Amino acid sequence: MYIVFLEIREKVLTMRLSKGYYIIGGKAYIRPLGSIQIFGGDVDERTVEIPYARQAPVYIDREAEVEIDGGYVVRVDEDPIPREWRESIKDYREGDKTVVIGGVDVGKSGYTLYIANQLVKKGYRVGIIDTDIGQSDLGPPGTIGSSIIDKQYVNYHEIPLYNAYFIGDKMPSGHLLQIVIGTYKLIKEMENEADMVIVNTSGYIRGGVARALKRHIVEVVEPTNIYIFDKEGETKHIVDDLKGYNIKYLPIPKTLKPKRIWERREYRNYYLKKYIDEARETKFYLSNLKFDQTILDKVCYRIFRGYTYGLYQDGERTFFITYGVIPKEIISEIFRGLEIRRYTHIDIKRLRGLLLGLYREGRFLNIGLLLDYNPINKEIKVLTKVDSEPDEIKFGYLIVDSELNEVMRLRPGFLG
Repeated sequence: MYIVFLEIREKVLTMRLSKGYYIIGGKAYIRPLGSIQIFGGDVDERTVEIPYARQAPVYIDREAEVEIDGGYVVRVDEDPIPREWRESIKDYREGDKTVVIGGVDVGKSGYTLYIANQLVKKGYRVGIIDTDIGQSDLGPPGTIGSSIIDKQYVNYHEIPLYNAYFIGDKMPSGHLLQIVIGTYKLIKEMENEADMVIVNTSGYIRGGVARALKRHIVEVVEPTNIYIFDKEGETKHIVDDLKGYNIKYLPIPKTLKPKRIWERREYRNYYLKKYIDEARETKFYLSNLKFDQTILDKVCYRIFRGYTYGLYQDGERTFFITYGVIPKEIISEIFRGLEIRRYTHIDIKRLRGLLLGLYREGRFLNIGLLLDYNPINKEIKVLTKVDSEPDEIKFGYLIVDSELNEVMRLRPGFLG
């Protein structure tokens, strides 16, 4: 295959591309002078963004102007969309539910967007559910997102979010039950809204835990078809566990460029900014809220010698929660006579920057970042773009700094 590879690292470059097939990686902006196709979606004389660390197959009919900012351009001599992708359109019928399975960087998200565009051209309303909480295409990082599309889109960032189920982490391990339940809830509410639903799963496929996750997602979805993207047999143990389902294999595009670890991390940072930029500090009162995925609101707090603390017994596990640092001698006084030998210590002030999910009447509003939780004043301060007051806040597991860089990941269950 004939390839011209151009990668821009330190400056923005504007270039003109002639008629032909390309792979363009973001961050990039394309301004077609004629008509072009991206992921099978038609674009006529409007500027289109290819997001940071994402790749797009592009067909240019006449000429296009491309602005590259840290991205790259690859020219190929044939359509980067595999023939089998195009032919799979005949497998889809109204009422179908489809699951897409494969490892990282094999084309799952690209195929999902491409086939959705083809189905929309045929007049269908297509529901998409993205269960990849670490590299989310729909919804903020740390969520399972859902969307219903009835027109063509050339990237996921343009697709309006229908609903989301907040997990609050970047890794599926430790959250299998939540991911399966979230997938089930989102697909049930979408069944009467869309003509067909496509569930795109994460690239987490190695080991027995990943196998169990994929199997149980399939069980709750009950798909008509399962499409597998397999690289060197890495999905065999998963497929062997899915007997009785209609399983089909699709090829991995030859031109696909694997994302590096730092690109994945920076993509989460880039996408997080979309939901946090221009956010403001907002105060909510606990009397109007319930918390989820934490025991912080279930604790009876006290003030001892000027220090705020609380104790909570969860079966055989003891949580010691403080609002700031407490000297060791004060802790010894608090514990004297309580016969507490082992405990989980949570300093609320060290949770600043924790990812939160905000809900109203059972529907996802947006994410936020914890700024402060004062259990004595019974108020919580959140950095968020949410306008309406939530009635529920779900606590996540990722903590970011003021630049939205990840600085800590709490282990599942740490907050109770």
